[in-house]
Amino acid sequence: MLLRQDPNTSEKVIHSKYEDMIPAVLKDKDQDLEKKTEEEIQDVIQTLNQITEQTRDALERQINSKIFAQLPAKPAPKREDAVYVRFNFKIIKIHSYTSK
Repeated sequence: MLLRQDPNTSEKVIHSKYEDMIPAVLKDKDQDLEKKTEEEIQDVIQTLNQITEQTRDALERQINSKIFAQLPAKPAPKREDAVYVRFNFKIIKIHSYTSK
């Protein structure tokens, strides 16, 4: 029996023989290595495009909800155009008339 500790984690694995410790090499008859037909490739591409669309829509909804949450509850009142008033000040002399 051989005891091997994974360097990335603290897990310990027990192997019954040395050959078990050696990583398995992919076999020539592995299904993942078979050449895919054009239809299978198009199906995979279509599936990936659908997943991409769903992810984009979900992210867009999340971003829009965060943007909406930051908007003020009541929008600021619209400012009206400034009104300028011109005053003419005249000097008024008040004469007091007294009888002599």
